Amino acid sequence: MSCDACRTLPQVIPQGYTPKGTFKKVADVTGPSDASTGIVVLYDVFGLAIQTLQGADLLAARLNSLVLIPDFFEGEVAQPEWFPADTEEKKNSLTSFVANKASIPRNVDTLLEITSQYNTLFPSVAKWAALGLCWGGKVAVLASGPGTPFVATAQVHPGRADKADAEKLTIPHIVLASKDEPVEEIQGYAEVISKNGIGGHVETYNTMWHGWMGARANLDEEESNAEYRRGSPSILLFGVGSVGAVHLLQLQRAGCTVTAVCRSNYEVVKQHGFTITSERLGNTTYKPDHVIRTIAECPPDAVYDYLIVSSKVVPGRQPPLADQLRPALEGRPNTTIVLAQNGIEIENEIAEAYPLNPLLSGVVYISAAQTSPGVIDNAEMLNLVELGTFPADAPEAHKVSARRLASLLVQGGGDATVLDDIQVARWSKLLLNAAWGPVTALSLCTDGDFLRSSEFANELVWGIMMEIVTLARKIGIPGVDEAAAEKRFAIAKARADAGTGREPSMLQDVKQGRLFEVEAIVGNTVRVGRKWGVPMPRLETIYALAKGRYEVMLKGGA
Repeated sequence: MSCDACRTLPQVIPQGYTPKGTFKKVADVTGPSDASTGIVVLYDVFGLAIQTLQGADLLAARLNSLVLIPDFFEGEVAQPEWFPADTEEKKNSLTSFVANKASIPRNVDTLLEITSQYNTLFPSVAKWAALGLCWGGKVAVLASGPGTPFVATAQVHPGRADKADAEKLTIPHIVLASKDEPVEEIQGYAEVISKNGIGGHVETYNTMWHGWMGARANLDEEESNAEYRRGSPSILLFGVGSVGAVHLLQLQRAGCTVTAVCRSNYEVVKQHGFTITSERLGNTTYKPDHVIRTIAECPPDAVYDYLIVSSKVVPGRQPPLADQLRPALEGRPNTTIVLAQNGIEIENEIAEAYPLNPLLSGVVYISAAQTSPGVIDNAEMLNLVELGTFPADAPEAHKVSARRLASLLVQGGGDATVLDDIQVARWSKLLLNAAWGPVTALSLCTDGDFLRSSEFANELVWGIMMEIVTLARKIGIPGVDEAAAEKRFAIAKARADAGTGREPSMLQDVKQGRLFEVEAIVGNTVRVGRKWGVPMPRLETIYALAKGRYEVMLKGGA
């Protein structure tokens, strides 16, 4: 369906921006020439407008990609004086242009032909995507069927949206609509994409007008610029081990620019990326858009939408976490901080250090192990992140940020949910972490092996769970009761009865000589128990033993 706004809104003529790209015969080219990802931008009817070039520069920088804008019209673009098309002369001029230079069927063929040529001209590019603006969106979606050269396509403020086009998609497709496009057609896209099993995303930017990402954009206006950038969220993930690597893959698949802060696996990931074997996400090798050793290596002017912390809470060896994050957060109050870590009572340090930043607390359920640097085994379908603001009564804007991140994780292939009070989820997971983590780390047994070892093993684990239930009841944490404990205990008991078992992350850490999360999971719990006058003799004993083991490892002992 044709969009009325496309025929009425004139081009915005910006001042003062100098594009970074270089026009070559093949296209306007911006971004690193040796990039592994290429994006073909299909402009709107105004051609190589300054805003389109500026947008290409933003894409190249945020995605670390080669971005090309072919000149389909060879300089013969729609004229601003044709808009609005409110006279016969204007209508005739626009109609003639669309039927000839801007012929959509002809330009679909042109797009497919030139992309084939780009494979030869830019051999480093392993994957191509296409992004269409208004007119270009129609071309992009029609080039997304059988035999397409693209791995994904997108259209923004589509001028000729048609649900029938969505039904022919064979690759993931994104639609970012404005308030001006026909609602029924955008809803049709959303319906098809949500059910086609291929993937994609449909979203309407309710405050933006038709053309806000193309030649009708005003990127010098704060809200417009922010909404433009929202189309490609920028993620910084600190502590990219097995779980972080899986989440970065999901977020990259959702269209985010991802930066990985790696330590022991830096060299491998920088050169080869992550190789993931995943029951849920498939087997793949991918490279984060940027790989760095420390946050101090981030570009000084970089602003991230989300800073996700997936590192383990292991005090005593490194500077405080708040200090490590400072280079990416200082002077950036709009960056949302996400603590995707285990344990309880972990948020206060960051909340006090960065009181202006939105702070999300995350509880992660995923089975993943880094079997060697950069090689991840993600053997089970379970992939869930529970998110909530800290504190629970944070401003609505913080809750919106939580919902947005959850949506991105789901788009990338996982599950995510936003809770009113994340602390309930933290204490629910504590039943597993505190009961199984230190016990298996000290015994060097899987959960199943430990339960099979003696009847006393069953009594110990169940007793620890009941101590946590008693403490949660005393504090007033709902849902952490005997029924919840029975449900979690039964999972390990079933593995024991079947002769199998799982290695909790704390056991994996000890076996590989890594520091483990004794304080966040066990130490904080027993300290809260003493504060509230709840006896926890089993967990206090486990804490004393595990803490002794931790201190030996901290000093470099075996």
